[in-house]
Amino acid sequence: MNINLFFLSVFCALAYGCVPPFNDFRNLHNATRLSVAIADYKADPQLGWATPIGGPNHAIQAWPTNKDNLVYIPFCYLFDYVKQKNAPVFERAWDLWFRKIGKASKVAGHRLAGFEEMKDANGNSRFCYSSFENDVWNPDVPEDALVIDWDILSATSWSFCGYTPKNMLDKRGRHQMVIGWEYTPHYERFKVVPTIAHEMGHIFGLAHEHQRADRDLYVKYQCENLYGYQIAKSQLPSQPGVTMDMLCNDGTTCREDPWSTIGINCASDYATAQYKDTLVLGKDYDVSSIMHYYSRQAGNWRQGEAVTIHNSPLIKWKNGGKDFTPPSVVNDENAEIIDFRWGRGPSDGDLEGIRAMYPWIG
Repeated sequence: MNINLFFLSVFCALAYGCVPPFNDFRNLHNATRLSVAIADYKADPQLGWATPIGGPNHAIQAWPTNKDNLVYIPFCYLFDYVKQKNAPVFERAWDLWFRKIGKASKVAGHRLAGFEEMKDANGNSRFCYSSFENDVWNPDVPEDALVIDWDILSATSWSFCGYTPKNMLDKRGRHQMVIGWEYTPHYERFKVVPTIAHEMGHIFGLAHEHQRADRDLYVKYQCENLYGYQIAKSQLPSQPGVTMDMLCNDGTTCREDPWSTIGINCASDYATAQYKDTLVLGKDYDVSSIMHYYSRQAGNWRQGEAVTIHNSPLIKWKNGGKDFTPPSVVNDENAEIIDFRWGRGPSDGDLEGIRAMYPWIG
């Protein structure tokens, strides 16, 4: 598991975990602000697509340690109904992590103790807002608490990455996880808890394993199989200066019209180019990571169509490795699909990542 810890990242609403535009929730519903952010990035990409935890700009950090040298991530549910619907799956998702990383201790090698719901002295939940309708934040909830929301009309989930200090973004509720599963087909419901566990990985500070700079030595990204690819391709003649290579490999282009309206799955969840300054703390590429996408994800399959190495956005090289030369042609001898593995919980490499970000200091 490598730890891709980043400051700037582009949002794309998939059911498998991503972050808002440039890791700033103010960009979610503000087209003008987002367009300025994109323009700034294109003017000077070296401003940084990836700021490691503890890096010079400190834009994304590990969550703060308490007086006992433990890390409890404070969180609140947006309001009561959100808790009723999501507390069980949220708790089961943390249990997937806990079974792998264990209790924070010297023996476990980390100080990540888990999540702490905001409650009053009687054990009653403190919700994020005193009045959500009037945008009144609950004064008894810290402004940096993780907000758990539920998108009742969606099958998509997304979240913030890592911890952002107040001096970088002075905004209450600046850490968020939005869970969407109500519209998930019943035959896919077994993925809900593992998907939330994937989101938790983002909250801890982990980015996608398959966006490592060296990923092409291990997997193959087939952009032409992304949902919306063909529709986007048909629009190119009317969009001078835009190429399919940009849509596939530049995480900003797909956020602009008409591509955002078309709904092509964003390259930001697959592209490697933006992680120029990514800190890689893991030595080995980890296809088993809970932060690694699997083949049946973000694709354009017809109902009932089998998932193959030829119609999937992401597949695995059978003999991939540091000295591997990727073949020019994909076939059954050199490639295979990546199965859904998140249900097994985090990998050994993910545990390595937690230990690297939250080492025991007691």
